[in-house]
Amino acid sequence: MKTKGTNKKQQKKKIVLTTLAVGAAGILGYFGWQYYKKKKNEDKEDIPDASFKKKTAQPDLPAYIDTPTYKPVYKPVSKPKTKPQPVYNYPGADTPVSKDGFPLKRGSKGEKVKALQEVLIAKHGKQILPRYGADGDFGPEMSAALKKLKMPTAIDESTLQCIGARA
Repeated sequence: MKTKGTNKKQQKKKIVLTTLAVGAAGILGYFGWQYYKKKKNEDKEDIPDASFKKKTAQPDLPAYIDTPTYKPVYKPVSKPKTKPQPVYNYPGADTPVSKDGFPLKRGSKGEKVKALQEVLIAKHGKQILPRYGADGDFGPEMSAALKKLKMPTAIDESTLQCIGARA
């Protein structure tokens, strides 16, 4: 009949032996991996002989060519510290030239937008642009009006001429 003291000693021995076995396996695995990597690197450094060359259309070319890897260098783009000056019609003019051209879309401003708004008001009445009217600003009211009329929300030059011809 076994006593409780011997049973605990046997369990401690098993735990110690298991720990040692796992540790030894880990150490052997680590050194084995290091040996494998070293051999693999040595094989890469060896120049292959003629039996390892690839069959190519040009037999004088080596089987492999070592090409350097390209790593792009990204430099942050700095923004100009000063605001660009507006372009005027002629020297001495007070109003800048509108840089917004075609296509007219949300955010566009200027005479072309105002002309489009005036044509829409002339054709469909003031209720098409009730809040601001022809103010020269292509905003949410203008976008809503074009959607209501089932027209494109970006107006190019030919579309503007077609709208103007119908009015």
